[in-house]
Formats: sequence, structure tokens, C-alpha cells
Amino acid sequence: MPQLTLLFVYGTLKQGQRAAARLAGQRWLGSARTGPGFTLYQLDGYPGLVREPDSDASVVGELWLVDDPCLHAL
Repeated sequence: MPQLTLLFVYGTLKQGQRAAARLAGQRWLGSARTGPGFTLYQLDGYPGLVREPDSDASVVGELWLVDDPCLHAL
């Protein structure tokens, strides 16, 4: 039985975004939001989720259940 991993995506992997096809065949579980203490920054051309314990900010994204080949490819 393949190993499955719960994956939170928040940028180009979200549905309707340019890299969403990379999650084809995986299981979308729904929209999600981090708890407080996370902020998105632009890091070398990519969005980067950064933990900021003193912040009330949170990040909206999606939860996916992905198999090992997909996770490895990402």
C-alpha cells in the first residue's frame, strides 16, 4: 500500500493556479487556514511560509492527500 502524506499548499499549487496540475490524481481534502503565527513572504521568486510566533497572521491554503511519487516530484 502506498504511503500517503497530508500536504498544505498555499501558492501556485492551489486549484486554479499555474502549478495545480502537479497535484493531478491526488485527493483534495478542502480549503484550510494555518493557525496564527504564519506569514507569507516572497523568497527568491517563490512564496515562502515563515513561522512568526508573535504574529496573529495566518495563511489560507488547501489540504491534499498525496502519494509518495507526487511528494517526491514536488
